[in-house]
This record gives sequence, C-alpha cells and structure tokens, in this order.
Amino acid sequence: MGGILEINKNRYNQILFTNPELTPITGAAITFQIKADVDEDLPALVEKKNTAAGGDDTEIEDVALDIGTFRVKIDAVDTSTMDVGTYWCEVKAIISSKPYLLFQLKCKLQEVLI
Repeated sequence: MGGILEINKNRYNQILFTNPELTPITGAAITFQIKADVDEDLPALVEKKNTAAGGDDTEIEDVALDIGTFRVKIDAVDTSTMDVGTYWCEVKAIISSKPYLLFQLKCKLQEVLI
C-alpha cells in the first residue's frame, strides 16, 4: 500500500489491508495505530486491535488472514478530538511471539464537507 491513507474525521471509516506478499497471518495479534509522528515512543491517538490482540471484530475484522487480508474499523468518535492534518499510521502483527511491521504510511485526517 503506497501513498497517503485518507481518513474522514467524525465519520465511520473502514480500511481494507492486504499484505502485498499475501503472507498468511492466521492467528496473529494485529494492532492498528494512528500517531502524531513515526516516533515509536509516541502514544497512539487511535488504536484498534483484533480479537487475538485483545480487541474484537468491531475493531479489526479478519477477512482472509490466510492471504494477509483484514479490515480496520474506525468509529467517528475515534477521530472527533483530533485536528485535521497529517499523521502516521502503522499496522503491527505478532505471529508466534515475533513482532512484524506490516504497514507504515502517512495518513491524512480530513474534514468531510456536505
């Protein structure tokens, strides 16, 4: 996944991720985070986890983990206190006790005008 991930502020967002290598991640503990910067020590402004990581399918849905596909669900309330702007998104997985960085990309939080 290249480019900038666009996320709509104060809206429900669903983002479908597929590992470009189609690597199986069945049983992995998956975490999605939005941070102010790439700095590992910064706290997450938004964090979503799948069931194996302590969350559930309302946060990260297992779509086809045998080919590395999953859906991240961001509720409107998750972005309500964030400023419109550019952030850093990353998806990590723990597979058999080993941490892996699956995706790391800029994301743009944008206001939706109706």
